[in-house]
Parts: sequence; C-alpha cells; structure tokens
Amino acid sequence: MTRIAAHFSAAVAVVLVAVASTTVDARQKVLLYSRTAGYRHPSIPNAIAALEKLGQEHSFDTVHTENQEKFESQDWLDQFDAVVFVSASGEALNSKGITNFRKYIENGGGYFGIHEATDCLSKTPWYARLVGALFNNHPFIQKFTVNVVDPTHPSATGLPEAWEVYDEAYNFLSNPSELDKTYVLTADQSTIKENDQSVSDLHQFEGKVHPIAWYKEGDLLTAPTKHIGGGVDNIKHIPKKQRGTGGDGRAYYTALGHTKACWTDDVFLGHILGAMQWVLASPSIKSNNDTLPSSAPGSSFIGLGASPSSSTSGSSAEASGGSYASAGSGTGSGSAANSVNSAGAHTGAVLGAAGSATTVSVSVMAALVCLSAVALTLSTSV
Repeated sequence: MTRIAAHFSAAVAVVLVAVASTTVDARQKVLLYSRTAGYRHPSIPNAIAALEKLGQEHSFDTVHTENQEKFESQDWLDQFDAVVFVSASGEALNSKGITNFRKYIENGGGYFGIHEATDCLSKTPWYARLVGALFNNHPFIQKFTVNVVDPTHPSATGLPEAWEVYDEAYNFLSNPSELDKTYVLTADQSTIKENDQSVSDLHQFEGKVHPIAWYKEGDLLTAPTKHIGGGVDNIKHIPKKQRGTGGDGRAYYTALGHTKACWTDDVFLGHILGAMQWVLASPSIKSNNDTLPSSAPGSSFIGLGASPSSSTSGSSAEASGGSYASAGSGTGSGSAANSVNSAGAHTGAVLGAAGSATTVSVSVMAALVCLSAVALTLSTSV
C-alpha cells in the first residue's frame, strides 16, 4: 500500500506543477511602443523602466519595442491586451503597421497614449480620433495646477483635487470632448504662462477648458458627423475601408510625463497605473471575456473577470525578439528597446475584480495540501 501511495503522491506533484505553470502564464500582456520619428524625449527610458516596474509590482507583463516591423504581423500584435504609445512621435509606423494597428483597435484592443503620443501619426485621422486630439504646441516647462474633474476614475483616485505639476502644458489642435472623450484632468489656465498664442486663440482649437487627461470606451475610431478640424476628420483620398470605424475597447490619454523626475513620483505613477488598469479591465479583450470571437485581441481568457494581472510566456519573449525577465530572476540578453518583463502573481483587485493569478495559486496550494493528506493517509494505513 505504501508503494501505491508513493506513486500517487508523485503523480499528484507532476499534475500540480503542470497546472501551476499554466496558471502563471494566464495573465495579461501590455506592449510598450516608443519609436520616435520626430522629437525624442530624453525621459523615454525612464518611462519604460517605470512602466516595467509597475508591471512587476502589479502583475501585468510588458513587452517593449521600437521596431515598427513588429506591427506588420497581426498575430503578434493581437497577443496584447493593450498597446501603450510612450511618447512615440512622428510617423512611427509604416503603412502595414498602421493597417494592422487599426484592425487591432477595431477588434477591441486597448490603447493608452502618454505625453507625445498626440504628436504621432498626424497623417492618420483614425489615430487622431483614437488618441483624442493632435498636439498643437506647449509653453515652456513650468509649474502649473491640474484640476481633477473626474475623481471616481481609477487614474485619479489617489490625486489631490488641485495637483501642482512641473511639466509641459500641451495645447491641442481640436477639442477632445467633441469626440465624446471624458475629461479626468484639466489645467487651471490661470496658472500657466503661455508663449505666443493668447488664451482666446487656444480656445478656438481645444475649447474653453484646457484638457490634460481623458478617456473613452467604445466607438473609438468612428469619424464625427460634423467637421471638427485638427486632423481628426476623414480625408477623401483615404479609401473608406482604411478610414477606421468602431472599436469597442478602451482608450486613455494623459498629456503629462515629460520629465525624468515625474517617472519616480509616486503620485504621478498612481495616475499612470490607474489608467493602465482601467484599460486592461475592458470586456472587449479575450483575457476578460471568453465569449469573444477568435479575431478579438488579448491574451488567454483568465476566467475571473476583468483584471490587470498579466504575464508573458517564453514564446512571447521569442516573439518580441528581445530579453525576458521575470520578477525575482535575472535578465537575458537583448536590445533595451525590445524587451519583455514578466510579473509575479496578482495580489489585488481592479474595479472590484479579483486577481486570477493569486486566486489560482491559492487554489493550487489548497489542492496540494488536500492531496498530500490523502497520500499520507494511504501510506500510514498499511
């Protein structure tokens, strides 16, 4: 009987190791894209490092690349639950990449634009609608006050009602609210010293409120029914099938993030993390919804609701063409602009949803204890 119990215990151990290995991989994936074909912010490496660290601490995995050719593979792009443009600038994607990124968004993929992301792909109207507005200009970097106008949004829950920042107060070529964007942060215009343009001139473009951060869920790419200007309207020479429409996912943009220092500021990082978690909680990505068609983007279905937890398996590391680093492990070789970070098990909840990786890990441990007890009973019953 003892021999039977020993074989039983060994078999149980093998099964549980396999199950645990599988569940660790059942987490979300985020693509960090920072290619610059225009101005390049010196703070980009700081931003990437901070986002990777947030992933390690809050269990979403990050793949960082500046290789636009990666976007030429729809399958590669569709593995991600969200794409973050980290101060990407200029024509940062080629035509094939633009097409695949449009399909990704149309099929429900998530988007998070940071700082100079509004100064990117300015010849592509659907992208301007996705990000919400295109960059116009900014005064010199200075301290100014940001007002929280939607304190219930996860990106604002830890912010003071009047938040003093040292950053660039971006001005935009159009009014994001005309694309049904909901403002989270606005600037107190009285605290900003503009350069050449008067405040009244700026109001003609971006409206009487100075927007800083906003979001939208669903219908991310559909063109407005009236002319807005500022690059968001469709252009006649672009074929209808390439103009972009729909998009059931979530999109978020923040104009903050210019300095290196802000990427070590806990208040700012709380703003970034809340926005990231909100985008990752979308029901339009496969990790949160097992009823979606095969064309829907996202990592494997987690099964316990919308969660920010995520991971990247070794195969994803190979797909990225860069290094792979897991929490608590070393880092392999690869380009700093083409890397992967894998986080540990999720330890919290987002928008009331439990983190599946932790839940599964606890379940596995409970099963291990129970089955070990069975094996012990068998071994002592001889």
